[in-house]
Parts: sequence; structure tokens; C-alpha cells
Amino acid sequence: AIQVHLPWTFDIPLFLFGAPPNPANDGYSAISYGGPLVENSKWTSLFFSTTWNVSDTFRINVGGRHQSIDKTGTENPQLARLPTGGSRYEPLSAAGPPVSGRIDTSDFLPEVGFQWDASDDVMIYAKYSEAVKAGGFVKSPPIGGAIANPFTYDNEVAEGFEAGLKALLLDGRLALNASYYDTDFTNLQVTIINNFNGQFETHNAAAAHTTGFEIDGRWAVTDNFSVGFAGSFGEAQYDNYIGSSCNSLEAKIAPTATCIPDPVVPGGFVLDAAGMTLPYAPDWVINLQPEYHTSMAGFEISVSANMVFSDGFKIAGVGGDPLSEADSWKRMDLRLAIAPADGKWEGVCAAF
Repeated sequence: AIQVHLPWTFDIPLFLFGAPPNPANDGYSAISYGGPLVENSKWTSLFFSTTWNVSDTFRINVGGRHQSIDKTGTENPQLARLPTGGSRYEPLSAAGPPVSGRIDTSDFLPEVGFQWDASDDVMIYAKYSEAVKAGGFVKSPPIGGAIANPFTYDNEVAEGFEAGLKALLLDGRLALNASYYDTDFTNLQVTIINNFNGQFETHNAAAAHTTGFEIDGRWAVTDNFSVGFAGSFGEAQYDNYIGSSCNSLEAKIAPTATCIPDPVVPGGFVLDAAGMTLPYAPDWVINLQPEYHTSMAGFEISVSANMVFSDGFKIAGVGGDPLSEADSWKRMDLRLAIAPADGKWEGVCAAF
């Protein structure tokens, strides 16, 4: 059972909407809405995987998973009151009727891949797979006894394609992995802030995609000096998502291209996030790890660095609030290590 409470000073939620003080709260300085969410879940899975060696250099990998998920959840809205001048909340009392929901789904998730040894040092592959992330129940303090609506969020489904290569080049001195990926999401699970109650809630975006290119590896430049590297370049965007309600600033200038009339609530406005970038999804990230190693006077000495360079990204939400965006950034970590040849101890000095 998950129990979350949100304390409010006396009548603030109602006062913000212009309501008069509630006589039922006379003698109390604060109220706390909350209640337990009781969840039960049952998962059943059956999976298989096999490899067909078509030839000495070509393989087909086939697999799949049949997965059944059955989850039920019930929330009991409760209310606690803090007497004026008191230091403890009085015992909980019911603030509304219980609300129940159910997630019941059964899916078959296939996976198929191809591998070709182009040479002794180069393998080229392609792979298609599907995955599912179980839905659940929105847990936020039920303000005024009103539980989040909708109370449930759906399963997230992903269909992905990946192709690339794994290689040893330059007489084995360069290990290189490179891949292209393209993943489509249905009912992507996203965390939003509900502007009506100020709570973070999990909802579903109708559709989204990520696509791009990744590379990583390590190059032994000399016997003493090597460079590790990694990079990703791509995009991650909503394809179809009518998001949370517009905030007060956006609503004042609505309708706009992104703040459109709410199709459900008359007079309301919601964000149309189609084409917007997903949170925590920079367009590019580059990582370099140079390292120099040598032996001197019976000691093993290594000097290394970890350098990360990243494009800016959204932190949360789908609006244009600059406070929810992080600028491009970089970080460098330096490390000096000294150890005797027998390796019985090691001294490390690091800077960040």
C-alpha cells in the first residue's frame, strides 16, 4: 500500500478559487488530504529464443515473449485535520468513496535478428523487437476527496529497429561499435504537472519516437596511450500528444499553435505537444576517455580523464517554460593513480 499526504493550511485550496471559508473546519489550522493506494498485480510470462546458423558466417536469431499482466488498484481518500495550536493531526477520516481501477492485458512480443560475419573482425547485424511497460494507477493526494481523473494509465508499447556493426580494426588496436536505431512508442508514459491541483501525475502520450545514431569504442593509439569514446546523435519527439492543461501564462494568450482548446473541458486549454522534444533527450552527447599508462621506478602510473559534452534538453513538461530547460553543458574528471608493480595498494588523486 502506498500512502501519500499533502498538507494544506486552512482552506487555501478553496480560497485560491474564490470560495468562502468552510465552517466545518472551524477550530482547525490545517488539513491534510491523502489516503492509501492498495495495488495487487499478477505477471505471467512465457518466452523462447533460438539461433539458426544458416552458414558459417550468417545467423538468424528468433525469440518471443508472451506476457500477461493483471493489476488492480484501490484508493481510499482520507482527510486529517490539525487543531488550531495543536502539534499533531487528528485521526484520519474518509474524504470520499473508494475508487478502483484495473489494468488487464496480454501481449506477444516478438524479436528477430540477423548477424553476418563480413570478415573475421567485422560483424554486421540488424534486429527488430517489441516491448511493453505495464500501466498503473495515478497516485496523488486527493484534494477535496477528488481522486486523479483518469485514475489509471495504460501500458506503454515500444517497437524498435536497430542495425549496426561491431568491429576490430587497425590490427586489433581499434574496437568499434556503431548502430542506427528507430523506436516508435504508443501510449508513452510521461510525468506531467497537473495545473489544477499542482500535483505530478503519470499520463500517456498517444505516440512518440526516437531515432538516431550511436557509436562507442576504444583506440589503442600506442602501447601506453588509449582513447575511449562514445557519442549519440538523434531526436526524440512526441508525434501525437494532447498534454496537460496550459498554465496561467499560456492560457492568457491562448489559443496558440501549442495551447489549444480542450476537447473535453469547455473553455479550457491544453498543450498540443506534437513535434516537441521529449524530456531528458539532448540532440547529441559526446564522451571522451583518454588514458596514459607507464612504468617508472617500480611503480605503475596512469593518468586519465573523463570528458562529457552534451547539448541542452528539456527537464520536464511539454511547454515553453525556460525554467524547465537545461542549457548545453560539459564536465571533465581527472584521475591520477600510482601503484607498486605487485599491486598491493593504489594511491588515487582525482579532480572534478
